[in-house]
Amino acid sequence: CETMTEIVSAEAWSNKDNQAIYEQMPIAHFKKLAEKIGFAQGEDLEHIYEYIVNATSILDVGGGYSRVISKVAEINAKAAITAVERNHKLAN
Repeated sequence: CETMTEIVSAEAWSNKDNQAIYEQMPIAHFKKLAEKIGFAQGEDLEHIYEYIVNATSILDVGGGYSRVISKVAEINAKAAITAVERNHKLAN
């Protein structure tokens, strides 16, 4: 039985491989998926709440359509929040 490492080596796969897929997906798809898995209202942030509530700065890498950033701003409106998203369609 092959392991995932044997099937896809670091040289053969890159995160860039996902870029075209994400750029073609409508934003509604991301929102529907977040709703389906129970993350639409930021429920997943409960697990890192203690780190967010008193932070002075927060960096969200892969900010998507701002689902997480919106909720983070509600939890801690005083923090300097920076989001990075390579998909221009999602970032706008």
